[in-house]
Amino acid sequence: MGNRTRRGLSRGDRRRNERLRRLREAVPEEAAILGIDLSQAKQVAVVTGPGDQTLARRTFVCSPWGVDQVIDWGLEVAAREGVGPLVVACEPTGHRWKPVLERCRRRGLTLVCVQPLLVAREREREDLTRDRSDPKDATLIAHLARELRCYLPQVPEAGWARLRHLGARRAAKVRERGAARQSLRDLLECYWPAALEAAAKGLDSTTLLACLLVSTDPEEIRRMRLGTLLRRAARALPATGATRLDRRVVRRFHGAASDPRILPFEREGASERAAFALADLLHAARQVAECEDRMVGVLDALGYLELACSIRGLSPVGAAAILAETGDPTRYDSPRAWAKHAGACPRDNASGRFQGRTRVSGRGRPLLRTAAWRAAWPLVQHNPAFRARYQRLVGRERNPLNDAQARAAVAAALLRQLHAVLTRREAWDPEVAGGKGVVRAA
Repeated sequence: MGNRTRRGLSRGDRRRNERLRRLREAVPEEAAILGIDLSQAKQVAVVTGPGDQTLARRTFVCSPWGVDQVIDWGLEVAAREGVGPLVVACEPTGHRWKPVLERCRRRGLTLVCVQPLLVAREREREDLTRDRSDPKDATLIAHLARELRCYLPQVPEAGWARLRHLGARRAAKVRERGAARQSLRDLLECYWPAALEAAAKGLDSTTLLACLLVSTDPEEIRRMRLGTLLRRAARALPATGATRLDRRVVRRFHGAASDPRILPFEREGASERAAFALADLLHAARQVAECEDRMVGVLDALGYLELACSIRGLSPVGAAAILAETGDPTRYDSPRAWAKHAGACPRDNASGRFQGRTRVSGRGRPLLRTAAWRAAWPLVQHNPAFRARYQRLVGRERNPLNDAQARAAVAAALLRQLHAVLTRREAWDPEVAGGKGVVRAA
């Protein structure tokens, strides 16, 4: 009977049971829970005992770096009430939980974190209202920790922590680059649309950017000779990161200065603003390139660059952007955990005879989901195994996916396969990826 019960457990059941076992070891039933609602200058703490009884409550006026006094108070309360050991619980809000983790590690105490979304849902479940206060949140954090609705935070190694910071900076600079690019495009479409038409690639043309570096004022370009524009554009070209000047684009750009589609009253102000947007675009692009070079260097130092790039179509930058969000792949016990961590895993919507539309969860790390989504595009173009997967998803007779859905599925498959490659230290095999080999959980 016991064997049949065990065989009846799903893989998810077994993983959940193991996770609960580890959490129960960290948070014993007889433990005292010190729940802390962290903020910048005030820490509200509650100590609860077995049965979720509130033993003490206190407010400390200090920063998270002054949490030592909070922990001392919690230990005193636990000793006075005769309960223990003491377990500290908090929300992972911003960076404030990190000093708490460091202090707990020094003292040999366990810290568990409770997701803010769970605390928000628990507020309403507690008394069917949405009232909110720091003491109530601290109590709810302690209750959720005792119910094991928490997780054990991990301290990353220095290399992984650096990669995470570089990934965050790259994401911010990519947004800045995109904003500057869109601003430049909007301005040119407003007062000088012919300039954008000078290059088939638009603002993707480095020659066009070099011409705009010479001047964003069509009147100034119109008064300039073509030879002068060619020389100045050639001198400006290195600032765009390119080495080859397309003379055809320069000639069309020079001719665009005589195009009648120019707004005279907008020209002076808009051209000045366009020059600022162009400078912002090139500056952000240089910062993105510098950040990407450092990310690839860190990934190489961690020993994962060659393995990650064994997946045809996955660039070093794409792999670094994914690993900047996941951290050390050995932390995860299953490839599916990465797709879940990204919020790219499908979730059922069924009850009885009702079968609703299945969607991805959307929970998890948005930047990881974005990195996987961006990496999926070149995979579909250059990797035969992923291209076949995409075509099969959009072309199947039953429940075919649209383009965006199929690319999301490819992104989730990339995360699973990349995890398997990195944790097993085996190069990516197209035979296995195409279903001709056997790789568990890949």
